[in-house]
Order: sequence, then structure tokens, then C-alpha cells
Amino acid sequence: MESRESNTLVCFRWVLSVSIFFCFLGYAVGTYRYDNAIFTFLWHEEYLDWSEDRAKWVIFLLVGSTLVSSFLGLFRNGGYFLIICLMVFVLEAFCAKITGNWYTVLIPATSATRILSPLILCLFYYFQVRTEGLNWIQCRILGVLLRVSIALTFIGHGIECLLLKAVFVDYLYAVLAYLPFVSLSSDAVDMLMRVIGGLDIACGVILLFPYRMRKFVLWMAFWGIATAFVRMVFGGWGNYPECLLRLIHGGLPCCLYLLWNYSEKGKYEKI
Repeated sequence: MESRESNTLVCFRWVLSVSIFFCFLGYAVGTYRYDNAIFTFLWHEEYLDWSEDRAKWVIFLLVGSTLVSSFLGLFRNGGYFLIICLMVFVLEAFCAKITGNWYTVLIPATSATRILSPLILCLFYYFQVRTEGLNWIQCRILGVLLRVSIALTFIGHGIECLLLKAVFVDYLYAVLAYLPFVSLSSDAVDMLMRVIGGLDIACGVILLFPYRMRKFVLWMAFWGIATAFVRMVFGGWGNYPECLLRLIHGGLPCCLYLLWNYSEKGKYEKI
């Protein structure tokens, strides 16, 4: 039993830490190619109006520090560096909310997995130092954080689908283009997008119920990974940073599944 539990926690740690590293790797490459909301906030004349060179140096330091911190987060002794990753993504979400122009109120929800995942891994390392394995309270804390972050992300993206976010509609058209026997009108595509949005919202709300639904959360993991790879279906292999950034949408449901499997049968039924 102890060996099985130990192996489950090892898998939990690696799935979470690798997901975070890929996320920040995608963020770093994407920032190098396209800049980001923090750069816009620093450089644009409507906001801080810094010089372009000064803003780029700050972005270089921030992104470099997050990439190094996420790599150190792969190892137990470097877990506390993940606080840097957490702070940078909070700052990114704040700047995106200020500089964005499309339903910016949804940004904290759609970014929830990226913001909270470093905190979850940091807490996991902290709990591991204090005790061998995880006790009931620690499992509950991690379980609640995982549930909330996953649910917010699904609900946020579901609302964006209901609002027919343009890039999401483009993704759907790109997928349908690979199905030669499927021909839908624009109204039918819009309806399908709204159905997908409704299902995402339903998944997020159901996950907040305090019961284990293993098959359900594995479906969420599959859907999170599938929607991440849709970015490359739409933009080709060169769009891999967007895919890496969002693989964590599938990684966190996998972590929740592993956390449920870690606890003894019937012991933590409402984690």
C-alpha cells in the first residue's frame, strides 16, 4: 500500500511540475515572438509609457526568471521558486485585464489553472517536507485548489464560447476542415460553438460538487489536451507555444485524478 501511494504521489508531482514547465516554456517563447500584456502595459503611451528598450529589458528579466523558476520547480528543493511564476502570471492577468478590449472580466477565470498551479505545487512540496505522504487536511487543501482552478478555467472558456469569441470560431472551422463529409453553415457552426460552451460550463460547475467522478475528470483532461492541440491544427506547427501554454488545462485534471487515487478507498470521499 505504501509503495502504491508513494508511486502515485511521484506521478502527481511529475505531471504537475512538467505541465507547469511546459506552460512557462510556451509563455516564454510566445512572449519572445509576440510580446505580452505586461509589455503593452509598460510600453504603450496610454499606460506607463516607458521606452521600448526599457520595457523589453523588464520583460526579458521577468520571463527569464519564470522559465528558470519553472525548471527548478521540477525538483523538490526548487519548489519555492514557483512563487515567482505565480506572481508573474498574476501580473500578466492584471495587465491583460487593463489592456484588453474583449470581456476582460473573464481573464482571471480563463487564467486560473496557470495562476494557481505553481501555488498547488509549492504547497505540495511544503506538505512533503512536513510529513511523509499527505494527510487528510493536506489532500483536501490540494483537492479544493485543483477543483477551483479547473472549474474556473472551464467556466471562463465556456462563457467565451457562448459569446462566440472569434478565435474560437476560427479553431472550430479549422477542425471541421479536416472532416470532408461535414459541411455546416455559419449559423450551425455558431450553434455548435454555443453547445461546446454550454458543456464546458456544465463540466466546470459539476466539478465543484464534492464527489469523486474519476471518468468525468479524465474526460476533462482529454478535452483540455485536445483544445490545446487545436491551436496547432489552426496555426500549424509554428503555433506550438500556444499549445504548450495550455497543456496544463489537461495536466491539472490528471493531477486531481491521481490525488483521488492516492487516498485510501472510502477515506477521503469528498476531496
